[in-house]
Amino acid sequence: MNIKIYLDIACPYCYIGKKKFEEALKEFDEVDFDIEYKSFELNFDAPQYPDETLIESLSRRTGVSEDEVRRNQRILIESAKAEGVNLNLENVVPSNTRDAHRLLKLGIEEEKGNETLDELYYRNFVLNENIADPDVLLSVAKTVGLDSDKAKKVVEDKSEYTEYVIEDFNYGKMLGIQSVPHFIFNERFKMNGAREVELYIYAIEKTLEDMKKGDL
Repeated sequence: MNIKIYLDIACPYCYIGKKKFEEALKEFDEVDFDIEYKSFELNFDAPQYPDETLIESLSRRTGVSEDEVRRNQRILIESAKAEGVNLNLENVVPSNTRDAHRLLKLGIEEEKGNETLDELYYRNFVLNENIADPDVLLSVAKTVGLDSDKAKKVVEDKSEYTEYVIEDFNYGKMLGIQSVPHFIFNERFKMNGAREVELYIYAIEKTLEDMKKGDL
């Protein structure tokens, strides 16, 4: 079963959605899943070294008050705890994610996409490191065991994998994707947002039923 997941590394809902989705996968030990992580940059104009906090950035971009942003974050933090993730959102650096997405593409190429993505999320939302900083990206690559020479080239050469990151975004827009995480099951069933585990289980079961019928 092919499952495409459109996501951004700046999106805490993607982090939590990934954790809940992985819980759902545990119910299907005998199913062969082909999971593709697709890049979808929510704010490609974000600076490499921002001079505002995440709360200030979200408030400015959405028109929502900073107090309301904080309230929403508290709800998200509690939801994350249920998945065993202790988010630290107060000090997240709202930096550009293009280079992190490019590194993720290398991770996928080396069959370490899942580990690379998890480490990027952890550095961003738990340790509050700047995931646009070259030293942080090289540290991520070293932690998950990516080829050091290739990782260095990705960090230093902005053209590496850029076309694939942009291609993911443009195709996502063609599909009508406006927010992430966005899941596509066998090119047919779609699910948006960080849903409950049971809903992911339902989507997988429904897809499996249609596969047995020959509809997918």
